Amino acid sequence: MSRFTPLRLLLATALTATLGLVMQPTTPAAAVDVYTTPGVHVVNGREWNTTCGKYSTTVNRCRTEIKATTVTFEGGRYIQKTGFVFNNLTYLPSPREDWSGNPLGNTGEWTTPDGRKWRTECDTVNTGGNGCRTWISATVIGVVKENPRTYGRITQEIFNNIVQFSSPAEPCSSLPIPAGFKVSVVNGKKIPHAIKTPYEPNTLYNPTSISNFTRSVLRNTTLKNADREKWDCLVDLGTTALMDGSTTKVHDGKPVRWFPYMFQFDASGTGDIPALQPGWISGLAQGAALGVMAELATATGDDKWLDVGGEVLNSFDVPLADGGFLNREEDFLWFEEYPTMPPTTVLNGHLEAIIGLDLWERKTGSQRARDLFNEAIVDLEAVLPLQEVKVEGGILTSYDLVRGYDAAPLRLAKVAGKGSRLDSAQLNGVDVDLPLTAPTTLVPNNILSPVLALSEKGGADVGKWRSIAGPSSSVVAVGDTARIKSSSSWQGIQQKVPRTAFPASKPMTMSLDAKLTLDPGPGFSGRVAVYQKCDVGGTSMLFETQKPRGRAWDTYTMGFNAPPTGCDIWVQLLTSSYGKTGTTVEYKNISLREAEKKGIALSPSALAVNDLSIRDTPTVPLSLTGIGTARLEAYSEGQWQRIGDVELVSGTPTTIAVPERYTGRNLHYGYHETHVYELLSLYSRSLQAGFPASDAEFLRNFAARWEPMAPARHGSIPTPAATRPEARMAEQGPALDSYELPLVDPFQLLMEE
Repeated sequence: MSRFTPLRLLLATALTATLGLVMQPTTPAAAVDVYTTPGVHVVNGREWNTTCGKYSTTVNRCRTEIKATTVTFEGGRYIQKTGFVFNNLTYLPSPREDWSGNPLGNTGEWTTPDGRKWRTECDTVNTGGNGCRTWISATVIGVVKENPRTYGRITQEIFNNIVQFSSPAEPCSSLPIPAGFKVSVVNGKKIPHAIKTPYEPNTLYNPTSISNFTRSVLRNTTLKNADREKWDCLVDLGTTALMDGSTTKVHDGKPVRWFPYMFQFDASGTGDIPALQPGWISGLAQGAALGVMAELATATGDDKWLDVGGEVLNSFDVPLADGGFLNREEDFLWFEEYPTMPPTTVLNGHLEAIIGLDLWERKTGSQRARDLFNEAIVDLEAVLPLQEVKVEGGILTSYDLVRGYDAAPLRLAKVAGKGSRLDSAQLNGVDVDLPLTAPTTLVPNNILSPVLALSEKGGADVGKWRSIAGPSSSVVAVGDTARIKSSSSWQGIQQKVPRTAFPASKPMTMSLDAKLTLDPGPGFSGRVAVYQKCDVGGTSMLFETQKPRGRAWDTYTMGFNAPPTGCDIWVQLLTSSYGKTGTTVEYKNISLREAEKKGIALSPSALAVNDLSIRDTPTVPLSLTGIGTARLEAYSEGQWQRIGDVELVSGTPTTIAVPERYTGRNLHYGYHETHVYELLSLYSRSLQAGFPASDAEFLRNFAARWEPMAPARHGSIPTPAATRPEARMAEQGPALDSYELPLVDPFQLLMEE
């Protein structure tokens, strides 16, 4: 490569400082590498623009800019401007020896003839292995005084460029790694792993992630046909990592292959169930590995994977009590994702384990796999109703069948004009001190303005809703309703709430009416995003939810804490993503106010008197005696939510069920979408396995029942099997694949949602 001097590098930030911006929503999917991916990207609420090209005969270089509000000194005064400004340069991977003698590729400090000081670090915690980063000391315009804010010139180090080194001698270098994954060297070995994980470090052995990686490679027929050597290398990378972390033992005289998770995990999310220690076994991981072994045998033609898969299949017969994941203790078969006591009965892990059994039987003809598949399908019908929870907008499915996740405080409120007296209260048969109090009233909505001024874009005007995308038919006001259609870019409305309009750091509650329309096929949910823009710390996400997704008008409430002193709020109402048309979300009756005072209430800990398991206690009955009429309420999202009026009778208990959404169910909108995918897959698989249409129809019916809250599956529910009997004898093919969801890593999904 040609030698060059640092003086040729661009330093557009030398006289500017980023102060903030009109916030854009963060991307919902795994973020791209903005330093090396050409194009315009929205990542973590910031807009980036990257261009790449040849720098020398051996090096490609990318220039990354970020949209920001900067301050310049012009005409004797400081002026703010918003636009794309230089962020850094990235020199894409090239041999380390090409950088010999170049200060950008070697640790050290130096000063150029014009007096600028430079510093380079290589292979450190800041840079990561196999690369360097360079900073320059420069004079910039920054805030030198607050109250009143005063700008001035300050000297500081500014990040300028990245140099990446390649290792051409290593196998599998510069290969197309599946999206969402990265390959790292750990203890001299290459490990594929998910990029986003809630555990540290993300390179810890995770068999589900590695199975997903391997499965993605196996299905990349384009790469396989174009470059078999690269494809083989990636397959070997995944299988080697997967097998290196596996262990074997003998159970009932049969060899069993285990793929343990190597990190601690709290399966209950609350500490009510002891945390699983490294080395724990999961039905999800075993099902993932079993399916991958079937695909490996088919794709590679190597029968050794049939032997390994046989050992994995044997794990499906090891009960919880013996260190396995098979559970028949509740009169139905369940493959536990987490081997806890009491069992958590996670739906996703169980369904994926069943799919793994089907893949194995179709490859090998294993009768044992088919028997377990059939038994699990038959038993599933009685369990699915327990997964349903009525929420705002419709029916949502719970992640598992245990309680304990942020149960809501309860109270009885007096009804105006009707006397009442409470004599006794029992929650699931246990005496509790349920208070009977005077009702409280929400403070007025004096924060968010209902005024829609959608003909203008962005802006900092207080008390006005503005279109994020500018004047567009995708964002219109119809009376008191904002109607937002999905497009190829972000669409939505936003309003600035100044710091003078709300109490700093106090609980807030937001409510709005929303309605979703999907046409003609899969779409998105609505999305509410709240940002804080602070004098210190800049812009960051304060609150975000994608739960507005009902097909009919419904009221959604959401609670969060206001930012600290020195911050404004920006509220955005959007579709949850962009890139395709077909979604319209409507919003009206929008309010933001201080949270209602909780006052005296029955503590959520009272629900601990109930069994954790929903299987043992499908509902939470509250029995009351007294005189008169009172209103049962639950405190949720900063408001007292009305459950219903209760007619109290002296000496005769009146029983009302506490809605499951208030009892501590583990609700997760991302997994609800996944559950619909999985039921559709099992519906098709059951028909092809020979199930009578009438016996498999419940799978399709539950998928159809849950689909209204799963916009990504809109239009995907197949015609009932009774009207197309040919499906019963269909061979495995496109119809089956269309219902198949690649295995879901729970840890990655929990991070993305």
